[in-house]
Amino acid sequence: MLYDTSSLMKCQVKKYSGLNFARKIRYVSPDVSSKIWYCGTSIGLTYDGLIASANFCRNRFCPTCQWRRSVKLFRQNYECFEWIKHKYPGCRFVFLTLTVPNVPIDSLASRLTDMSDAWHRFTQRRDFKRLGLPGWLRVLEVTRNSYTGTYHPHFHVVLVVPAGCWLPDHSWWLRCWQLAARDESIMFVNLRVVDGSKSSIEEVSKYVVKDSDFSGSAWVSEFTQLYSALSHVRCFSPAGCWVALRKESVDRNMWWGVRKAVGSLVALRKESVDRNRACTMTTTICTAVALRKESVDRNRLPKKNRPSVGVALRK
Repeated sequence: MLYDTSSLMKCQVKKYSGLNFARKIRYVSPDVSSKIWYCGTSIGLTYDGLIASANFCRNRFCPTCQWRRSVKLFRQNYECFEWIKHKYPGCRFVFLTLTVPNVPIDSLASRLTDMSDAWHRFTQRRDFKRLGLPGWLRVLEVTRNSYTGTYHPHFHVVLVVPAGCWLPDHSWWLRCWQLAARDESIMFVNLRVVDGSKSSIEEVSKYVVKDSDFSGSAWVSEFTQLYSALSHVRCFSPAGCWVALRKESVDRNMWWGVRKAVGSLVALRKESVDRNRACTMTTTICTAVALRKESVDRNRLPKKNRPSVGVALRK
């Protein structure tokens, strides 16, 4: 049966990138290197071309698993955008980027903690609550500057703005973020309206760490610190209406999964019953054939040499 193999080809490209990445870090982090190296080496497909079983590592630095996660997030976020448009007619989606100054690898862990605390203070401000936003989606991204060797963590936030809601200008958002982060050196935030198209959804569905930022080898000695800084960090954080919709989507997927499992069990049970019936019928036919053959052989003998049916069966 023919099916679309474009996704598998993209997965293969990411696999080659993962092999190159694992080869670089095998001396500084052999455990992570081994997981990424053997990720996706065994994939089982259904008749429809869907993945039925696979040994993916699900590591945050694995290009293959990060690509699969971005595809999954894109599908979920697309459903969220469509659902919010239906529930809040006339609403707008505002794409907000909150940045902080670049930091060296030694200060990345503490900077991520400070950013999380700053975001909490930012959303708890009275002037922010007065906006009456029904929900938002916050995504963390960390990029690396190959020229300076520093790291740039920043937040991508999608704000759901209901119809008729007034939004402050750019300077207001910059000042509020400076006060929340307690850092006057922050000089840039970005604010723009998006329409919920494919390109805008991809902005909040991409990787936490891009494999393209690790093309060289100067970062290899810093990988253990980078891995430790990003471990146990929440990179995808919905709030408000986004949480309710994602919970509904998870419940719906679990329901369809249960239905699919029950259907598979019913099919297997039916196949087992049919197989048992076939075995019983085959046994009956073989017994009838044996009795018929025995009867023919007995009739061919003289009467005085014919054995009884019970004696023949015992033999």
